[in-house]
Amino acid sequence: MADTQPQRCTLIIKNGCLVTMEPRRTIIPRGAIAIEGNTIAAVGTVSAILRDWQAPEVIDANAAVVHPGYVDAHLHANAQTCRGFFRGDASKGSKVGPSYADWKATLTPDDENAAAGLASVEMLRHGITTFVEPGSAFEPDAVAAATQQVGIRCTLAEPYLWDTTEVMDAIPGLASKSLVARVPPDAVVANSRQHGVHHPQQADRDRHRDAADLHPVEHHAQVAVGSDEQQSQCHRHEDPERQEPVQR
Repeated sequence: MADTQPQRCTLIIKNGCLVTMEPRRTIIPRGAIAIEGNTIAAVGTVSAILRDWQAPEVIDANAAVVHPGYVDAHLHANAQTCRGFFRGDASKGSKVGPSYADWKATLTPDDENAAAGLASVEMLRHGITTFVEPGSAFEPDAVAAATQQVGIRCTLAEPYLWDTTEVMDAIPGLASKSLVARVPPDAVVANSRQHGVHHPQQADRDRHRDAADLHPVEHHAQVAVGSDEQQSQCHRHEDPERQEPVQR
């Protein structure tokens, strides 16, 4: 019988402790992954993968944990550059020092792009390959551009902070005339009604944007890998019958 030639793939990650997250929760202490483009082609022991697959690039995980990418389900990407600057709990407000809400109201698209880029790099370094921005970005396209450049997936919504200023009673740190002027509550309600949505938060879910292709990410003690099912181009739903892709 003729020897079977190894299949070709783009990348092999070897010598990792594989946490597969399959139904049986199989863990392969000394495992390897064959990756073709953005698709996981095979998972198994190091000996089996190196026998059956060849790749121009091989990453030695050095016993790091290799797992599916984590998901951060609630991240205010545009606030990443102010961490540690405002005293106490910014949501409660402070009589001392600058106002978080007034600062937020001044954010430009360049500010949001830089903050989202910082957040994306930090997340990838810690095994997070997907995040949800809960409608707090003024310019979703600026955030989307940053995630595409870094190579992380996200879900975005049009700006939604409130449909009534009564929320400021619970979160006094948002009591800012400049922030209300930036995102008027009546505009949020009108935007929701325009799309035939009874609740503004539903509009967030309907008008989402998935950004960027995933790539395997290596970190000191772990490697996060995205599957082909998670691949998506950045898109935006503003009209039920029309999809307008964000320009790359």
